[in-house]
Amino acid sequence: MNAAKAGLDRGLHDQVLRVAEKLRGRLAPGSTRADIADALEQNLLAKGHAVRRMVWVPERCASLRLNCGYLVDLLVDGATALFLETENSAAAATRKHIPRCLETGGFAEGVLLHFGDELRTHTVAAPPRPALDNSHASP
Repeated sequence: MNAAKAGLDRGLHDQVLRVAEKLRGRLAPGSTRADIADALEQNLLAKGHAVRRMVWVPERCASLRLNCGYLVDLLVDGATALFLETENSAAAATRKHIPRCLETGGFAEGVLLHFGDELRTHTVAAPPRPALDNSHASP
């Protein structure tokens, strides 16, 4: 989904992609997901963003929080979840799991960054939240 159509913070989205592209050229071949996360975190912190590493998003079932949920490699400004992938290491959440992770975590968007010979990206906007049904509300 196109980030602009989803009403996402284009400035943050574009800045994350620019930083990732810049780093791809600087990282040594065979860099691990941890190496990439370190470099992304340092660059985004230097640009004034709040960054959290290894954020677990538990799955929710009724009132239970199950600790078998999703792992976000980097959470930027509490809204953009980054999932990192290399030639040798798949992301913790696959493309099909990212929308559910965003919905459960309350994040605006997820970006899967694949660092290989070239940087490949896949951006997913959080699914729209259902509108509240107020038809049964008292006047």
